[in-house]
Amino acid sequence: MRRAGGTAVLCLVFAACAGTADAPVRVSDAWLRAVPEGVTSTAGYFTIENRSDAPRTLKGVTSPQFARVELHETRLEDGIARMRPVDVLALPSGERVTLAPGGLHLMLLDPARPLAAGGHATLRLQLDDGWLVEVEAEVRAP
Repeated sequence: MRRAGGTAVLCLVFAACAGTADAPVRVSDAWLRAVPEGVTSTAGYFTIENRSDAPRTLKGVTSPQFARVELHETRLEDGIARMRPVDVLALPSGERVTLAPGGLHLMLLDPARPLAAGGHATLRLQLDDGWLVEVEAEVRAP
């Protein structure tokens, strides 16, 4: 990673090398729910492992296949499952954080085209220190 004036210059880690020893994080099992035509949102999931010695933060996620991607959390409040946006996701050093149905997850909004099971979508995860991790998420039937 290059530094310019003490500010991290954006680095890009492609899916093929996201699991290499020098990558600060590793993303695995990235998948999205299939989006039938006419549906304007879907959910996405993955496991992210902070392989570095320092805590990191996932600041955001984008995808060229969707107008917006938001990080959300589902919590039970008074016996009712409620979903709310999450601004950032803490990634403790040496730990894994899993986004899964019923908990932390991505909301992917306004797809450019329907995503059928068996397809793929690109997710770009932006970390607080400038790293951008790009992974291909499998589209799965619900």
